Amino acid sequence: MPEVSTPVGMLGYSGGAVATEFASELAPTYLDKYFTAQGIAVARADQTQCSGTFTGLTTEQLFKPRYRDIAKIPVFVRTFDDLIMSRSGTPRGPLFIGNGLSDPTGDGVTVTRDVQELAYTYCHRGVEVEFHVYRELDHDQAGTPFFDQAQAFLAQRFKNQPFRNGCAGSPGGSIDPVPEPSP
Repeated sequence: MPEVSTPVGMLGYSGGAVATEFASELAPTYLDKYFTAQGIAVARADQTQCSGTFTGLTTEQLFKPRYRDIAKIPVFVRTFDDLIMSRSGTPRGPLFIGNGLSDPTGDGVTVTRDVQELAYTYCHRGVEVEFHVYRELDHDQAGTPFFDQAQAFLAQRFKNQPFRNGCAGSPGGSIDPVPEPSP
């Protein structure tokens, strides 16, 4: 049988989608220990519902009092460090990366300098990167131009059109792992 290949493209918005899916896979193995009854209900519902259904939740509602500072819980710090993009490998294909910038830090959800650092890191590993900052747009607002441009980017890649490398010109913020706290 001849080898068949099919072009594949992936498109998503916000690293939260990755973290939510990954957490939903791992949730049955450890999360109940840390959660309040409401936190357990949200974690279980999140396995079958869109995580955007749950808005306005606080750490006080989700976590037992001794676990509310998640930066002091070794398993959480390890999990967050394991989820830092660029730590487990380097993509082979070109990337389209974008982030809003509605305040001095970022888009209200992500830190723009961290996303810039990711683009810079990949670019300096030889990955072709097209990076955009959507100034004056928060996380929700930046989704519209991101999806429009990302879809065009994918269409161009599928048509084998030349890639316009737009590497981030300077490093952003540190995306190094956080030291694991002592138990």
